[in-house]
Amino acid sequence: LTQQSHNRNSAVLPPPASVDALVNSVCQTACSGAYRHPQLHGHVAYGTAGFRMRADAGQMDYIMFRMGVLAALRSRSLHGQAVGVMVTASHNPEHDNGVKLVEPNGDMLPVEWEPIASGLVNALDTELRNHLHVLLSTLHDSEFITTAQFVASLAEAVAAGVRACNPAGTDEADDEQLAVAEQLGVLTTPQLHYIVACTNNPAYGRPSLSGYAEKLAGAFVRLAERRSLKGGGGAGPRSVHIDAANGVGAGALAQLAPLLGEHLRLVVHNSGDGELNYRCGADFVKVQMRFPEGRGLQFEPGQRWASFDGDADRIIYFYCDSEGQFQMLDGDKQAALLAAYLIGRIRAAGLNLNTGLVQTAYANAESTRYLAEQLGVAVACVPTGVKHLHKRAKDFDIGVYFEANGHGTVLFSDRARSAILAVAATVRARLARKLKRLENCAW
Repeated sequence: LTQQSHNRNSAVLPPPASVDALVNSVCQTACSGAYRHPQLHGHVAYGTAGFRMRADAGQMDYIMFRMGVLAALRSRSLHGQAVGVMVTASHNPEHDNGVKLVEPNGDMLPVEWEPIASGLVNALDTELRNHLHVLLSTLHDSEFITTAQFVASLAEAVAAGVRACNPAGTDEADDEQLAVAEQLGVLTTPQLHYIVACTNNPAYGRPSLSGYAEKLAGAFVRLAERRSLKGGGGAGPRSVHIDAANGVGAGALAQLAPLLGEHLRLVVHNSGDGELNYRCGADFVKVQMRFPEGRGLQFEPGQRWASFDGDADRIIYFYCDSEGQFQMLDGDKQAALLAAYLIGRIRAAGLNLNTGLVQTAYANAESTRYLAEQLGVAVACVPTGVKHLHKRAKDFDIGVYFEANGHGTVLFSDRARSAILAVAATVRARLARKLKRLENCAW
């Protein structure tokens, strides 16, 4: 379940004289709804993965409500840009759940907003009004929140948190609304990051699930067309077997697979007929260093395998060797392969781009040594936690980072994109001139 919070009234900020009245109105409406979502726990902290705990017996309801409030507040602080709220158990057992926010550009919630999230969630019911008043008064130069209806589902609790900050008596068609919630349904964490980014920057792509699949598949197909990805002897496309951990990744793969055509065949296992993340998925494979379990699973030498976690933002590759033994490519090895490939392409294109790999102290030392000494890749070390890796990777033109658990990505700066596009345009023009000369000769 996913929510997207977006402020329609982004251009209309309250004049100074009305700030106090608006703060009081938001506090009143939010607190009038909060009593339906009573606090049940002691202190909880917002971290890299957001808030996490057991979700049975309604234990997360009040957290979802207050995260809806936070989503609206964050949207308002960014002048009405869309933000995302992801409800997910991630790699945890099925009885757990969690919630985290997604920034307008698709990034994670900034570190400086984590204590704001924790403070809002941990405020006692009797202190919530005062807490909101102080928070809103502090941020009043450019921001605000929302809440109202109270339904049992976690996503609806988030939506209630969004609506609760709207002035009493307004509805979603009213210009006085401070924020509105849009429910996107069941999707993966990467899909939500993409949709939020596209909503705020339409030039990046269409903010929809089909837009996500088409953009990803289109890029892969264009890359594959320049390389031979077919099986030996013309036996058809190569296959990758995917353990979807009985999570939401299976649905995303079903949308993606038809668009890959002859270039890659996806064979999906653990697609929802078992318990979420139970003896399967990226975390199980990485920690246990063994094949995942599931109905009808068989592992043969030569097969390519990958495991997702429940919300499909981790990936671990593995295979069965010629002796039937489990072999794994964890996040460290994936990062090394990606960095090596990219640095090779960059140098072949004659580009002068600062390419770096970001790791933690727990990274494989041999991979670090290989990249630094053999390939000349800049390697940076940061504290454990994907938020630290992501932040440091932004310092490079092209930044590669992966945690050993398979959580990572590659970041391209605006400078890198511009340089790559410029070289590509030059090469295309040069080839076009050569083809024209050949055409003239053949004429």
